Amino acid sequence: MFYSNSNSLYNKLCELRNAVSLYQSDIVCINETHFNNEIIDAEISIPGFRIFRKDRDFTVNEEVGDSSVSSGGGCIIYVKDSLNPVVIDWFRVTDSLAVEFDSNIALVG
Repeated sequence: MFYSNSNSLYNKLCELRNAVSLYQSDIVCINETHFNNEIIDAEISIPGFRIFRKDRDFTVNEEVGDSSVSSGGGCIIYVKDSLNPVVIDWFRVTDSLAVEFDSNIALVG
């Protein structure tokens, strides 16, 4: 398993792919991805892995009249296809997601 706080992942994807290959990780959890709906899964994919992502789609600035979306937050979990991962639907926590795989181990990121 590989875990990191990326503080914006997009410009570090090549480094991430290299680390996953080097350490032969089956599960990769990254927080603070700073992704949004303009970034498609194909741009951030890792061959042989399924992507589960939760982008921040809300504002953290509570000022009245501010409708902007925060540029921070977000998380992503990459799980090897061979583990047959599925998202856990009942886990509903802001900026978080959970995934379960064949080994019956649940991972929260």
